[in-house]
Amino acid sequence: GIAVADNGREPNDADGYPDGAVLRVLAEGIVYMRTEDACAYGGQVYVRHAANGSNDQLGAVRATDDSTYTTPLARATFVSTAGAGELAKVKLTR
Repeated sequence: GIAVADNGREPNDADGYPDGAVLRVLAEGIVYMRTEDACAYGGQVYVRHAANGSNDQLGAVRATDDSTYTTPLARATFVSTAGAGELAKVKLTR
């Protein structure tokens, strides 16, 4: 699933919510996510788990594999097109 931002509460610092905080998680449905690179409708979603140069935001998504720095996000596909740094729709299925 994907943690859903909650703009109604304050993060504890620049890193986000405090350890142990309860977050909403989307297990199925569509969510908007900002992409590192351009994506196309129907494409596989990859999630960043390690920094690679300027691509250093862990948890960021992209449409192309970045060697050992990203992992395919199971049951997730892009359901819109977007340019690098733009918002794209990501669909999660069970």
